[in-house]
Formats: sequence, C-alpha cells, structure tokens
Amino acid sequence: MSDLYIDPFPGGLVYVCATDDDGLTHREPRQPGADLSDLPEAVRAEIEAIWTPDVVAEWAASQAPVPPSPAALTAHGAAIVQAHLDATAQERRYDSAQTAVSYRDDPNPQFAAEGEALFAWRSAVWTAALAILAEVEAGVRPIPSDAELIAELPAMVWPPMA
Repeated sequence: MSDLYIDPFPGGLVYVCATDDDGLTHREPRQPGADLSDLPEAVRAEIEAIWTPDVVAEWAASQAPVPPSPAALTAHGAAIVQAHLDATAQERRYDSAQTAVSYRDDPNPQFAAEGEALFAWRSAVWTAALAILAEVEAGVRPIPSDAELIAELPAMVWPPMA
C-alpha cells in the first residue's frame, strides 16, 4: 500500500485512502469524532483540522434518531396491540380477536363465554393502550418497546374449558 491520504466530504465525513500495488484505491470512511489513533500523525492532523468542534457537533446532531411522528407512533402501536389481540384469540383456535368476539351470542356455551371474555378484554386492552399512547404523546413517558407495551396491557383471563 502507498501512503495514506484523505478524501473529505461535506459535513465532515472523510475517507482514508490508500492505493495498493495493483493501482486499486481502498477507501475507509471515518465519521467526525471517530478514533484516529491507528493513523499516522500527519493523516490524523489533517483530519483533525477538518473536524472542528462545530463540525463534530453538527455531525452528531445529524445522526441523532428522529422521533416518530404521532401518526407513525399510533399506527405502529395499533399494529402491535392488534397482533397481540389476534395471537391471544388464536390460543383458543380462533383466527382473530374479531372472529372470537363474534361468538358472544353463540348457542355453544363455551364459544359464547370465550367470545364474551375476549370482548371485555379487548376493550380493556385498547383503553390501556390508548392511555399509554397519550402519555407518550404528552411527553410524560418515553416510547415503550413493543415488549414493554404488551407487558403493560391487561392479561387475558379465559373462561375454563368445558
């Protein structure tokens, strides 16, 4: 490999470059603020001259995750809650929560009891989920992970099997 050189880009990103014996250039990206201790002093000094404190701060700010919009948060949370409702209904061989609830007035007492239980539980789950979402949107609490959201929802209590 030949001597290293840098190829700067707007915003502070630099590529540390070297040309091999076959004339191929190898480029390794370095982000502002990255460790440069593996580089020769001259290359390190050249990069550090580009990486002023303002450049490093701007880079870090540009890499910060953008919080989801309220609409995206609502859609994602709703999908997670609905999947949880459906998976719970599938424990008793219903294809979805909606199908299970449709059995509330079924002549089969087991189906009717399960439909009624899921109907009441579904309402409690959505009430809790919407309260959590409201707290997130108000800034009262951080966005829960999918697992944390499910863990905070009421547990389903199925009627005993006949």
